[in-house]
Amino acid sequence: APLELSASEFYDHLKKNNGDLSDLCYTVKDPVVIGDEFKDYAIKLGYGRFKGGLSFETELNSLDFNKSTIFGNLDFNESSISEINFGEAKLRAEVSFGDLKATTIRFGNAEFSKKVTFMNTACITFNGGSATFDEIVHLGSLHVTTLDAENSKFKELNLGEVWINCLKTGTAITEKLEYPTK
Repeated sequence: APLELSASEFYDHLKKNNGDLSDLCYTVKDPVVIGDEFKDYAIKLGYGRFKGGLSFETELNSLDFNKSTIFGNLDFNESSISEINFGEAKLRAEVSFGDLKATTIRFGNAEFSKKVTFMNTACITFNGGSATFDEIVHLGSLHVTTLDAENSKFKELNLGEVWINCLKTGTAITEKLEYPTK
């Protein structure tokens, strides 16, 4: 049976395991904010279920969602995370990449059920993998060196003010595409 954790208990487990919860099955009912006490950690969320949402306000070496499910909003705020791997995560609420600075974002086989927004987000490599986006993905202000859409499936993709040096479309599917006309 999964562990039932408060946010405080989750932080304790994260510290005790040096950020590696990859083998742990748990549920956190409270909102979780990963702040500067975890600066420079390599976090692996394992089989976590976050009912109150999850947000980041720090610098991390890496973040691996593995098979987590996020029921509340996911917000990256003004974080700096070298590598983000969504793995097989299920994101059931809105996702905001905010002012995130990242070297690599890999979407893997993740499922995004609600709106995904990128505002003032910068990364070197953006890899869509085989992720599924069931609502709008708004690339408001995304600066990326290489965007490889691979096999992603987008219900609606709004390019906003995206800056891309190299775009690889792969076999990505987009039902509706919006882009600036100027």
